[in-house]
Amino acid sequence: MGNAYDNASLLVTPNGYKASKIYSAKPTDGTGDLAFSRASTAMRRNSAGLWEEVANNVPRLQYPVGGGCPSWLFEPQATNLITYSNSFNSGTWQLGLSGAGAVSITNNSGTAPDGTTTAALINCSRAVSTENAAIVYPNATGLNTYSGSIFLKAKDAGNVGKKINLWAWEGVLRGFIEITLTADWVRYENSFTFSIVGSELFDFGFLTSSVGGSTDLNAEFYAWNAQTETGSVATSPIITAGSAVTRLADVASKTSATALIGQTEGTIFIEASNKILGQSDRFLFAVNDDAFDNVIFLNYTSAAAETIRFFVIANGGIGALAFKSVIDPVLKAVVTYKNGVYKFFYNGEIQHTQSGNSFSANLENIFLGCNAFSSQQIGEGIKPIIFYPTALSDAEAIELSTI
Repeated sequence: MGNAYDNASLLVTPNGYKASKIYSAKPTDGTGDLAFSRASTAMRRNSAGLWEEVANNVPRLQYPVGGGCPSWLFEPQATNLITYSNSFNSGTWQLGLSGAGAVSITNNSGTAPDGTTTAALINCSRAVSTENAAIVYPNATGLNTYSGSIFLKAKDAGNVGKKINLWAWEGVLRGFIEITLTADWVRYENSFTFSIVGSELFDFGFLTSSVGGSTDLNAEFYAWNAQTETGSVATSPIITAGSAVTRLADVASKTSATALIGQTEGTIFIEASNKILGQSDRFLFAVNDDAFDNVIFLNYTSAAAETIRFFVIANGGIGALAFKSVIDPVLKAVVTYKNGVYKFFYNGEIQHTQSGNSFSANLENIFLGCNAFSSQQIGEGIKPIIFYPTALSDAEAIELSTI
């Protein structure tokens, strides 16, 4: 295999960027740079661990919790349906009390995960363990799958370890989870599917112990960025202050890239996290000609849970199709092709070999973390992607894809 950098025709890493552009590490003359677009602001977690807003069309490097190397954050369009994400006594927020209990809210009382003083201090109490005190957000939508998320931390040491609940309600519980308050900010997420229009999409506080809720009778904690969005996985924070807000999709692509993509033969390597397990139809990468008669892609598919799909169309016909269950926190995948033979390697093992048509037209376009239709972004996790103009041997591909 030799030197991975020297032999590559295109290398893109989570590194250099500016508005509307992602720089390639190779080539360095600009011919390998990817175009980038997102026609709205968006948030990312920076190297200091704080969430910060970035401007329209600026790519996002997301740093992991606790530090470490970043990865590209390419997300689909999403809308926070909660119209006041940080003001918990405004708009359609309501206090839901059953029996003797109380909820007090003081907005802008603590330092939030974005470094601003926008965290709300919430004090929930109840008289006996069979009653509840809850913050409720009723929403007139339904008949869909939603993800709810919120950042929470205990007010002080006396509240660390206390338990509250996060749930949704449509006459029965949806997406119930128990939360143990900690001294640090933690983002909690739940997923739920509704069948009744007018259901409550976001409730948190004390739920009755008879249905598995907390037995604590009081808790003081900070809250920030309540978010409800369609889909089963929470995306990056979207701040609202009076109306629903939409973050548009991230699109990273390179057109007219024929010289960078092996045509009669080639290799594509990608490394990513598997944070997006449970999502479907999210793309690691896609390569195609303008007519879509010749295509290579890797994506997470709805065909089976937590499964990655290797898919090739050559000369208008399916050249290769394979599925691999993925449970590792990190994936390294390699695709090779030569003379109509297509191979897929995953985390140091060959997963699939198939013979089919050879490509009948030049592969021209590259989409990173999405597909050509800009509708199936991967979310957090893309690290390097490397293109080689020749097909690596099986031994070389196994070496390259080994974690």
